[in-house]
Amino acid sequence: AMVALPLLVLLLLLLVIGRLSWRLFDRPAAACACLVVVLLPGLAMEFQPLRVDHHGWQILAMMTAVWALSWRLNGRGGTVAGLAMSAGLTISLDLVVMAAGVGLVLALRWLRDHRERWWLVSYLQVLALGLAALFLLTRGPGAIAPSCEMISPPQLGFVLILALGTGALAVLPPLPRLPLVLAWAGFAGLGFGFAALVGMQCPVPALGESTPLIPGIWPGFADDAGPLWQEPLGKFGPAVFQ
Repeated sequence: AMVALPLLVLLLLLLVIGRLSWRLFDRPAAACACLVVVLLPGLAMEFQPLRVDHHGWQILAMMTAVWALSWRLNGRGGTVAGLAMSAGLTISLDLVVMAAGVGLVLALRWLRDHRERWWLVSYLQVLALGLAALFLLTRGPGAIAPSCEMISPPQLGFVLILALGTGALAVLPPLPRLPLVLAWAGFAGLGFGFAALVGMQCPVPALGESTPLIPGIWPGFADDAGPLWQEPLGKFGPAVFQ
């Protein structure tokens, strides 16, 4: 299993990247894109045999969402992107910025053309439903204590409020861009307020700390989670260069 599982995740990733590249360009570009995945050390190491970790699954979830953004059917594409990101966020909250990025792309599509609004609606609503379903399946209704390191009621409430608000805006007549953006910001503020009320300790983390993220559980310092300016050049330089 420790040999086959990472390679299986790599196979799925290559299928997604190959299909995305083929859709956007052509078959030679798809072959080159798959080759790049194998040749980048920082990426390929996450799929090497005997490495069973969460990073490979996160990469697969993110690329599946990006692939779904290239589809022509907005409802189906937004649904698959929401499912992929709900799985990725359940694995780890590391993908929260990526999930917001996908939402930003879909919001820009809505601002460009009101008929594209269902991309964002389907994405956020399926994201909320997927997170809730995976929370119940993997942790159960008894695990309702707020957590800052994984999906819990504060994060679920934030996404649900934003999804319901965006759905309500979609059924209204077309709004000018500025009121639409302000409405999104308002629903995001309500969601953040709910998250802060339920999990008061989460909105005020000590950013950039080089101390253990989970004292007593994580062995030593979590040196892969800090900002780049706290890392030696020899560590992050090659990754940035690639």
